[in-house]
Amino acid sequence: MADNVTYWPHPTRLPVSVSRVLDAAQTCQAVLILGTDVEGDLYAAASLSDKATLLYWLEQFKHKLLAGDYG
Repeated sequence: MADNVTYWPHPTRLPVSVSRVLDAAQTCQAVLILGTDVEGDLYAAASLSDKATLLYWLEQFKHKLLAGDYG
């Protein structure tokens, strides 16, 4: 039944479910996941171990977030 669902392909200010975000990430070559667990503690996982790349991704995200690129 879910295979006939079409998602809005534009950014939203509304919350998106974790499962939907993770499903979309399956097309990625590598990922970094940051979040909080059910107790509110930081959760972090990555599909690669290159610290320089992970730090670069974090800094790029921070720059774009502060510049308003994510609404």
